[in-house]
Amino acid sequence: MSRLLIINGSPRKDGVDAKIGQMIAERMKGYDYDTEAVNINDLNIRGCQACMSCKKTGKCAQNDDMTVLYDKIRGSDMLILCSPIYFGAETGQMKTFVDRMYAMVINKDGQRFVNFGNVKKASILLTCGAPDGYMTYGGILSRLTNTIKSMGVNDLSGTILCGLTPDTATTSEKVNDYLESLEFQAEM
Repeated sequence: MSRLLIINGSPRKDGVDAKIGQMIAERMKGYDYDTEAVNINDLNIRGCQACMSCKKTGKCAQNDDMTVLYDKIRGSDMLILCSPIYFGAETGQMKTFVDRMYAMVINKDGQRFVNFGNVKKASILLTCGAPDGYMTYGGILSRLTNTIKSMGVNDLSGTILCGLTPDTATTSEKVNDYLESLEFQAEM
């Protein structure tokens, strides 16, 4: 059985991203994925301190909840990052999480090594209330996609779903299209 880790960067436990995450988990069961969703807002994850300890030891010097997430990421075959767009960017919670992935990159003898474990597939899901959000916020998706690619993940998808509410997310054709793209990705 494959493992799927969904990282929800929204502070809302029953917001759009959480609802779509639940839909993803349900759909991926049909593709033999054991799924876990993590709400990073519930965790104690401090910002990167730029101490560079991880480059020397291969581990982050901070002992907080991100330490557990490193193992969860490395033990997953597929990773999905979900975040609403707040004030022109992913949430602060998601940005902190992404910054802390830096500890998974080691420089040794002038070479760059990434320890991203089993992750071979990933998807970035951004949501926003603005109906033209894809046009306005496409750069955020591009930046996050490039970050995940830099971790050695080449089977990567992503989208920005606009104009959704928790009530409309479960019946949205846009959400269904995204779920179908994940199913296609899971089959590959």
